[in-house]
Amino acid sequence: MRVQSTDVVVVGGGAAGCYAALSLHRHGVKPVIVCKGLVGKSGASIFAGNLVLAGRALGNTEEHARNTAEFLIKYHNQFLIDQRWARACSQWIENVYYPELEEAGLYLRRDDKGQVVTSPGKIRSVAANLQGNSGVPFMDLRRKQVIKAGIPRLEESAVTALLRRLDGSVCGVFALDIVSGEYQIVLARAVILATGYSDRLHARSTGTREMSGDGIAMAWRAGATLVNLEMQWWHTNDIANPPAWQRMQVYPNPMLGSEKSARMVNSVGEEFFNQQEDDPLAYGPYTVQLKALAKQVHAGKARYDGGYYAGFDHCDAREVETFTSYGKTFRQLGLRFPEQLVEAAVTAHYRQGGIDVDTKTMRSSVPGLYVAGGLAGHSNGLIGLATYDGKVVAEGVMEDLPQLALGVLREADVESEARRLESLLRARRDGVPVSQVKVAIRQMM
Repeated sequence: MRVQSTDVVVVGGGAAGCYAALSLHRHGVKPVIVCKGLVGKSGASIFAGNLVLAGRALGNTEEHARNTAEFLIKYHNQFLIDQRWARACSQWIENVYYPELEEAGLYLRRDDKGQVVTSPGKIRSVAANLQGNSGVPFMDLRRKQVIKAGIPRLEESAVTALLRRLDGSVCGVFALDIVSGEYQIVLARAVILATGYSDRLHARSTGTREMSGDGIAMAWRAGATLVNLEMQWWHTNDIANPPAWQRMQVYPNPMLGSEKSARMVNSVGEEFFNQQEDDPLAYGPYTVQLKALAKQVHAGKARYDGGYYAGFDHCDAREVETFTSYGKTFRQLGLRFPEQLVEAAVTAHYRQGGIDVDTKTMRSSVPGLYVAGGLAGHSNGLIGLATYDGKVVAEGVMEDLPQLALGVLREADVESEARRLESLLRARRDGVPVSQVKVAIRQMM
C-alpha cells in the first residue's frame, strides 16, 4: 500500500479535471490527478464532436449568441440548469476559452483562405481538425499541458472510496492500481470529483467500460445531496450493428461548411427527422429526435433497437467528407457512401442529473468535497462547459483551503475498504488479465 499527501486530489482526467488541476497549479496549489484510464485519453471528453460557439466568439452575431443560450437552456438541459451560471459560462467561453485554446496551439479547422470553418445555421460550431473528432486533439493538448506542468498523475487507478475525517468531511481517496493491484491512499485537504456524466449502466451505452457511475456512488455513500438523477439522455442515431460500434454516431447536427444534416428514415423509407429542417434551434437534437422516433415505433415503422436508418443520401459525398470522417465509417461497414443509409439504434448517452452543487464554488453538501463537469447536476455538459467548471471549482477550493486541514489516515477506514474490495475480487484460473492485454497493445503501438 502506498500513501501520499497533497493539497487537492482531482478524480478524473477529462476536460473538467485537467483544467481544475492546471488552474490550481498556476496558483501554487499542489494537485494530484487520479484517473481510471490515461489522463486525456479516456472518459467522455475525447468523444466531443464539435466545439459550440457561445456569446460573440469567432464572429458570432448577437442573434447567434441568443440562439446558443436558448439551445443550451431549453434543448440541451430541458431547463434543468442554473441560468445565472450559464450566462457567466457563456461570457467566459467567449472571452477566455477560445482565445486560450488558440494561443495554446489547438488547431481549429480552416478553409483554403485561412478562415475558421463553422457550421452554418442558427447555432454555430467549430471543429478541432474534423467534425465528430474534436475531443481527441483537445484532450491531447490538455494531457501535454498537465505533463509539462509536472502535475503528478496516478493513471489506471480506480478510486473506490472517499476518505473522511471524524466530522464527516472529505479528506482523501482510496484507490486501486488496476495494473499492479496495489492499493493507493492519497490524503488531501480537499477532493474534486470530475468523473463525468456518461455511465455504462445499459446494454447499449456511449460510456466506455471504465465509466461505471463510481463518482455518483462514492458521493452518495459520503452523504452528498443528489439531484435530477431520473433524467437520462439518449442517442437515436448510433450505429445498430456490430454491437462494438454502438458508440459510433451519425451526427444529427449541421455539418461544417454545409447547410445540411443527416436525415432519419423509417422502415418503409419515409423521412421522419432532419434537424436543419425540423428544428434548427435543437443543435443537440437528442430529445427531439427521440420523440420523433417514438411516434415511428408506435406506428410500427421502427424499433428502439433498430429498424430505422440514418445517413447522407441527400448530400454530395464531397460535401460530407471535406470536414467530416463519416464516409470512412460507412465504407468500413461495406456500404456505398453516401447512397446507402446505415441502420441505427437507441443508445444511453449522458445522465442529466448528478451531485447538487453551489455553482459559484462547486461545493457539494459535504465539506471538503467539490464537483466539476457533468458529474454535477447543474448542467448537462459540453466540453466548454465542463472546462468552465474546472476554472470555477479551482477558485472555490482555493477560497476554502485556509480552513481545510490535511487529511489524517484512519487505519480502520482503510482496512474496511480493502476488505470490501477483496470480497468483490474473483480468482481466475485461466485467461489473461485485461491489464496485461492493454500493456501488450501499447507496446505494439
